[in-house]
Amino acid sequence: MPNVPPRPARKTIGEFDREIEELIGTVGDLGRCLPAFANALSAFLDGADVTLHLYEEDEEELVLRGSTRRIVYSGESPRFPADGTVPGLAMTERRTVSLTEDASAPGGTIRAEEHVFPLVAGNRPLGAVTATRVGTERLSPVRLDRVRRGILRFAEGLARAHGEEIRSRRMNRLSAINEFGVILVSTLGLEEVPALATAMTSFIMGTEGCVLRLRDEKAGASSVRDAHGLRDAASSREILRLEARAAELVLRTGSALLVRDVARDERFSDCAGRVRTFICSPLTGAAGTIGTLTLFNKDPENALAPARFGPDDQEVLLHLVRYIEKAIANATLLARTRELSERDELTGLPDRASFRSRLLSEISRARRFHLRIGLVICEVQPPGEDAPGRTLEEMVRDAAQAIRAALRDYDTVARISDRSFGIILPQMQNGTASPIARIQAAIEKQIELHRKSGGAPDVRVRFSHASFPDDGTSGEQILSRLEHPA
Repeated sequence: MPNVPPRPARKTIGEFDREIEELIGTVGDLGRCLPAFANALSAFLDGADVTLHLYEEDEEELVLRGSTRRIVYSGESPRFPADGTVPGLAMTERRTVSLTEDASAPGGTIRAEEHVFPLVAGNRPLGAVTATRVGTERLSPVRLDRVRRGILRFAEGLARAHGEEIRSRRMNRLSAINEFGVILVSTLGLEEVPALATAMTSFIMGTEGCVLRLRDEKAGASSVRDAHGLRDAASSREILRLEARAAELVLRTGSALLVRDVARDERFSDCAGRVRTFICSPLTGAAGTIGTLTLFNKDPENALAPARFGPDDQEVLLHLVRYIEKAIANATLLARTRELSERDELTGLPDRASFRSRLLSEISRARRFHLRIGLVICEVQPPGEDAPGRTLEEMVRDAAQAIRAALRDYDTVARISDRSFGIILPQMQNGTASPIARIQAAIEKQIELHRKSGGAPDVRVRFSHASFPDDGTSGEQILSRLEHPA
């Protein structure tokens, strides 16, 4: 007869209590603590299968977080609604639910039993623990009661550690915001502020992504200046569609918008496939609401962290928003000062250096958001030497006025040489009418006025145009092609 290995000695109640206390001291690392807790319970209950589910209040679901059973699954931890389940019943009513066979089947010697213990701390439901065993003898009521007490102590430690972590995380966030704010307000480039703001906001707030939108005072409209966390084109379109809708509400009311569950909000439910929850906060300046900052999809930092945004997130975000507003104000003031110093004295338009900078910026934004932009060069042809009337400078100045009047408020026109103007047409869609005909008509109108007031030579204007990305992959390439045609 083969030798049978001796059965391991059962842990005493005292040993079990000490083991639970040691595990309570490690609840900060749930990934290791929860499986170890399940194993400790299993060993004390003579090898019973122990499964531990944690409760997500926002989702009202139980999520598998540890088990001594061999469970094969892929992807995220299995979850199911708590309502209508035995673990949900035990957790809600804060009592142990036991399902046992009164007697074994005829001719059988084995019985099955299952005990579901609530994992609660005070009034807060944290989850449930299920112990299942099949054997010839029932589990000891004394040991079951000791397990129940151990689970309650563990739950208190779990809740206490989580509360400390929340406070610590809040303080760390505020500290990070203050450090980031110093860097942000010293970032003087208006083009650099949005990218830095969205990246750092996503990191500090623990979100999947962030979108910053600013209002264009001249155009009376708003546009996305930077977005962090957008991935594939399809999800980006859905996120930006929701963001535009939320931003419209916030820009109109000046009040923040917190949507905890997109699927349950009829204003945004058609975007629930990509966004679960979001906050849209107004950005304010001297002239009122100047833009919005939208955070979407919260990344829980631990198993007990809420999966959706709440008032606490909104309060912390407000500290971050104040720094972003100050940075935008500083950068805008500097940009205006530089713009005045980079103006052409004759026409009052931006000079070539500022034109090139704006072109690079617009192409960078067009490349990021898959937009088209147009570029037009308008060259004033000089009059003949014996032509009466206006000088070339007068003609250039009048042409500058006509071009500016023919463009949209958010288009850019600059004097890029003695008699040439560069025009940038952002957000240009397929089929958008070219402004060349409008510019030509405006110049001819001015010529007619000058003729009536004393005569003037005909002004000849030559146009060349291109678009990004159709005619080049960089601003330098497109501009060079227009100014030096083959």
